[in-house]
Amino acid sequence: MKKRNISKTFVLLFGCTHVVEGAKPFDEKYGWKGGSAKAFRIYKCLLATEENLTMTPEEAQALLDTITTNTTYEKRKQIEWITQSAQSWHRANIERQNMRMAYERFFEEFDVLVCPICVSVAWPKDESGSGSHEWEEQKRSQKQRDECDVVQHFWQVGNRSIPGADGHKTPYHDQVFWSGVTNICGNPSTVFPAGRAAKSKTNMPVGLQVVGSEWNDLTTIAFVKALEKEGGYSFVPPKGY
Repeated sequence: MKKRNISKTFVLLFGCTHVVEGAKPFDEKYGWKGGSAKAFRIYKCLLATEENLTMTPEEAQALLDTITTNTTYEKRKQIEWITQSAQSWHRANIERQNMRMAYERFFEEFDVLVCPICVSVAWPKDESGSGSHEWEEQKRSQKQRDECDVVQHFWQVGNRSIPGADGHKTPYHDQVFWSGVTNICGNPSTVFPAGRAAKSKTNMPVGLQVVGSEWNDLTTIAFVKALEKEGGYSFVPPKGY
């Protein structure tokens, strides 16, 4: 079935009378100050600690010692988040609870939120500069460690940029914006294929996600099932796969 415009599809499938483009949970209307930029900072702050749980005090200090007057703002913040105190982490976690409340107020008005997954279309696979997560390292044999090192560590990518459509490039860390701010509070999300970037020369696949209120996984799953069955939003394998 030919894919319809998503907003029109919602109206046809679900009888929606309140399809709002541009609605966002991180708004003062829902009790959140600082917008989506602040929400993303909170996500990265909490993620940095989680991904570096085995770091020793000596390693943390050595990382702090790498900061110079030439260190970029983003790199400085990454180091500060990785080495932050328990008090700093708890302050960020309090903000996460405020984000949860904003989401709950948002979903009192809307059933679901439809938004991107990544900020770019699909990009070429690239494992250069890869590292190993601490939990992966524990599972690997010495032979595997000697022969292969393929886990891309979120905080070991330097200034890497991801190629997007028509020459557009995005900083690597920005790719997790949509997945980060939608899952940091435990909200369910169901992904669906939304076709290809028709206006792009690359014609690469594009994915969207349906986010719901906390504990309402079945709502997002049912929504996407209806989109697939009636709206034509189904996965089509590329040639050769």
